[in-house]
Amino acid sequence: MSSPVLEVDDLRVEVEDRGMDIVDDISFAIDAGEVLGLVGESGSGKSTVGLAVLGHTRRGAAISRGAVRIEGRDILRLSERQRRALRGRTVSYVPQDPASALNPGLRIRLQLEEILEAHGWGESRLARAARLAQMLDEVLLPKDDKFLSR
Repeated sequence: MSSPVLEVDDLRVEVEDRGMDIVDDISFAIDAGEVLGLVGESGSGKSTVGLAVLGHTRRGAAISRGAVRIEGRDILRLSERQRRALRGRTVSYVPQDPASALNPGLRIRLQLEEILEAHGWGESRLARAARLAQMLDEVLLPKDDKFLSR
């Protein structure tokens, strides 16, 4: 039996300098190929948990307890530089608000290629285009020029 690819144990995110929790006692594990959906009312902490899985919090918040293991490594124990290297390559955050994900003033292709380039995917534009097609296939989105030119 394999280990989970993502494991969160006893995660607590609180308001800095106040000790008041934003989310508390969050634990879950995700195996390869599994999907986890976080459901709750607006303001219940779904985005806070999603960001904390990346070792990140919004201004004024802090992760005060717990462990977030990605492929067995507790990312909360890594330096910011080491965590940044994992983001976009090993783990990513997809916001629930589509307006937070893509800029409607820029073409889809440009935005996705910029993300790949920023995270060091591919040596060339051709290599990034191949990875982009693979990613779109994985999430069942079209990869044709008409879609990418939107």
